[in-house]
Amino acid sequence: MLPFLRSPLRSSVRTRLLLGVFLVLAPISFAFGAWSIDNQRDVLLKTLDRHSRSLATATAIASVEPLLAEDFPVLTTCVNQLTAEKDSLVFASIEDKAGRVVAHAGTKTPDPETTNIYSAPIQFEGDELGRVVLGLSKAFAITALADSKRMKTIEMVFLCLALGLGLSWLLFRLIGRPLRILDEDARRLASTDLSHPIQLAGDDEFGRLAQALEKMRVGLRTSYEEISSQNEHLRELDRLKSEFLATMSHEIRTPMNGVIGFGRELLDTKLEPEQREMMCTVVGSAEELLLLLNDILDFSRLEASKLRLESVPTDLARLIEDVAKLIEPAAKRKDLTVKVKVDSKLPAAVLSDRHRIRQVLCNIMTNAVKFTKQGEVTLDARAVGDPDGPCRVRFSISDTGIGIPSDKMDQLFEPFRQIDGSHARKFGGSGLGLSICHRLVILMGGNIDVKSDPGEGSVFSFELCLPATEDKPKRATWEIEGPATVTPASQSTAGEIPDPPSSISPQSAQTTVTKASKISGMRVLLAEDNPTNQKLLRHVLAKLGTKVTVADTGVECLDAYFGDPGSWDLILMDCQMPEMDGFQATAAIRERETGTQRHTPIIAVTANAMVGDRERCLASGMDDYLTKPLLAEELRAVLDRWASPDPGSGPD
Repeated sequence: MLPFLRSPLRSSVRTRLLLGVFLVLAPISFAFGAWSIDNQRDVLLKTLDRHSRSLATATAIASVEPLLAEDFPVLTTCVNQLTAEKDSLVFASIEDKAGRVVAHAGTKTPDPETTNIYSAPIQFEGDELGRVVLGLSKAFAITALADSKRMKTIEMVFLCLALGLGLSWLLFRLIGRPLRILDEDARRLASTDLSHPIQLAGDDEFGRLAQALEKMRVGLRTSYEEISSQNEHLRELDRLKSEFLATMSHEIRTPMNGVIGFGRELLDTKLEPEQREMMCTVVGSAEELLLLLNDILDFSRLEASKLRLESVPTDLARLIEDVAKLIEPAAKRKDLTVKVKVDSKLPAAVLSDRHRIRQVLCNIMTNAVKFTKQGEVTLDARAVGDPDGPCRVRFSISDTGIGIPSDKMDQLFEPFRQIDGSHARKFGGSGLGLSICHRLVILMGGNIDVKSDPGEGSVFSFELCLPATEDKPKRATWEIEGPATVTPASQSTAGEIPDPPSSISPQSAQTTVTKASKISGMRVLLAEDNPTNQKLLRHVLAKLGTKVTVADTGVECLDAYFGDPGSWDLILMDCQMPEMDGFQATAAIRERETGTQRHTPIIAVTANAMVGDRERCLASGMDDYLTKPLLAEELRAVLDRWASPDPGSGPD
C-alpha cells in the first residue's frame, strides 16, 4: 500500500492532492481521448474502405476462369460462400461484360442509405470480362467505431488513474511527508510535549518552518521550566501564607479567648454602672477584633477556593429572627427601628448553609445600621419564582441611610476598598465585609444586586435556590433563646423586634446560664495547656455544675483517662499541647476503646479555625468541634448535646 494511504493526513493533504491532480488531469485526459477517438475513427474508416476494396479485387481475380468458361454455378457458389463468411456483406454479385448479373447472393435491393457499394473489374489480358459488386453494411462500421471508442475511453480512464496516483504519490513525497512530520511535531507541542526536537531539515519553506517551530519549542520549554519553578515558589509561598495565617489565628484566638471569656464572666458579677459600661466596651472591642480576624480568614479561604459549603435543614424564619436580634442593640443605640418581613409561603425548613447565610445577612444588616443616621432598617425574605418549581428565596435589606454614589458602585464589592477612603472618614471597617458577602453569595449560586440613591438609602438583595426539606432543623449553638417574633410579608405592616438581650450592652450584660439537670454533675476531663484558658473553662464549667479535672498535656490526659476509663462523661481536648498533642491523645483513647462498648465523647476546643481543621478533628476520632474564643452558650449547648442520661456515671 502506498505511504499516503496510511497517512494520518488522508482526510486532508492526501485528499487535496488527489483532487488537485485529478482536476488537472481529467480535462487533459478527456481532451486527449476525444482527439484520439476522432483520429481513430478516421483510421478505422480508411481501414474498412481499404479492406472492402481489397476484398472486391480478390473476388474479381478468383472469378476470371469461371467467367471465361461461363461456369455460372461456380460463380454462384463463390458469392454465396463470400456472403456467408463475411457478416458485414449485405450482398455480392458478379456481372458479365454486358452488365448482366450472372451470380448473386444476399439482398436483391439494398438500401443505399445503410450500404456502402464497392466494385472491382474482372480482367483477362487487358480485356474487361465483367465486374464484381459488393455491398458492405454501414452498421458494421458504426459498431466497430463504438467498440473502438469504448476501448479508448477505458484506456484513458486507466491512464488518468495511473497518472493521478503516480503524481499524487510524488507530490506526497515532496509535500505531504514534510507536512505530516510537521503536523506530528505541532501536535506534540500542543500537548506540551516539549522533549522531542523537530528534526526536519531542508532549505525550502518546510525546512524554514521546522526551524521556526524548533525555536518555538526551545522557547516554550524554557518558559515552561521558568513557570514551573515560579509555580513551585508560589505554592511554597501559599503554604507559608497558610501556615502564617493558621499560626496567627491560633496565637490571637488563644489570648482573645481569655479576654472575651473573662470579660463576659465579669459582666455576670455585680459591677458599678461605670465599670459595667467600660467592661462592655472591652468585650465589644475584643469581639470586633475577632470579627476582623474571621473576615481575614474567610477572605483568605475564598481567594484560595478552599471554603466549602454545607447543606443542612434550616429554619429560615428563626435564622432571620436571630439576625435581627443580634443587630437590634446597635440599632437601639442610634434610635433606629429594625423591621423583619418573612413570607408565609416559605417552607418550614430548607436545605442551606445557615452559617453562611447568617454571616451575609449580619454583615449587610450591620452596614445598614452603621450608615443610617435615622429611620429604619428592614430585612425582607420572600418566596419568588414558580410555586411548583424549586424554592427560591429573595433576601432584601433596605435602609434609610446615606446611600451610595453611582460612581462608587463598581468599587462596592472590591476587597479593602472603602466608599470614603480618606483619613477623615467617619465610618470604620476593613473593607472586607461586602467583598466576602459577594463571594459567598456567588458560591451559594446567587448574586447581590444593589439599588441606592445618595441621601435616600440603599437596598441590597440576592436570590438563592433553597430546596425544601421535611427534615427537622437542628438547633445551632448561636441561636438566641426566646420566641421568634416576625411579621409575615403578606401583612401590610412590619413588626418591630422587641428589646432582646445583648451580650455586650450595659442594659443586658448579665447572662443567665441554665444548668440543665443532665449537665449538672458531669465529670469532664479538660486537656488544655494554656493557664488562662484553664482558668476560664474551669470557671464556666463549674458554673454549669460539672466536675472538672485539668490535664496540662496530652500525656497527663491519657494518664487521667486510663486511670479510670469509665468515670469520664466527656473530654474537652485542645489540639496543640506539649509532649503529646490532642490528635495523638484522641487516637490512643479510641484505640483503648476498640472492642469495648465504651465511647467517651471527645470535643475539640481549639484555636485552629482554618479550612480543614474541623474535618481533621472529626477524622481523628473526635466527636465535635469548638473554636476559641469560646462562648458559654456554645459550651453549654455542646455539653447538653453529648451529656449521658445519667450524668456522673460515665458511658456504658
